[in-house]
Amino acid sequence: QSIPLNWNLNKAEDITLKMLHRFPDATIVWSASDEMAEGAIKAFESQGRKPCDIDFLVSGIDMSEFGLNNVLKKRTVGSASMPLLSFAELMIYVYD
Repeated sequence: QSIPLNWNLNKAEDITLKMLHRFPDATIVWSASDEMAEGAIKAFESQGRKPCDIDFLVSGIDMSEFGLNNVLKKRTVGSASMPLLSFAELMIYVYD
């Protein structure tokens, strides 16, 4: 499920908690920013789950210093960056 959150860490944490209530077996979250990925991680951790483990995997996008540090700390599995039109191409692949 895709939910717009205006790139807000606190909203990402709140919504991830709601989504985990709806989908308790969820193990993977892709976030539209590194900051929102941190919010998702906090939601998983509040349930006693550990990042970058069998419990769950989270990835963000931005390749920000914050995001790359989370990768080094093994809190996220990655941070990506690509041109805007590549996102459109990616959505076509996902749809197909």
